[in-house]
Amino acid sequence: MISDKDTIRTVATNIRRLMQDRKVPLTQQALAAKARVQQSAISRLLNAQNEPTFCLVARIAAALRVPLDMLLTKPEEDAEETTGKILEKVS
Repeated sequence: MISDKDTIRTVATNIRRLMQDRKVPLTQQALAAKARVQQSAISRLLNAQNEPTFCLVARIAAALRVPLDMLLTKPEEDAEETTGKILEKVS
């Protein structure tokens, strides 16, 4: 079980982003079918209403065709922000 609230929110945010960042955005129902889980499990996860198992998160990662760690880690800063900070340090 993933019980850390920040990690649960991170997973939910990453899944939601990956569902939308497609040519044709995935619905909860479509993701549930691909991951072979109930749509209600996807809904609870996206709303950070439960402590998901690693198995569930792994199934979702596989359905989204991304590595598991992509769901578990916070996205890095925008490339523009990072580049700006690097240039400030160099100047």
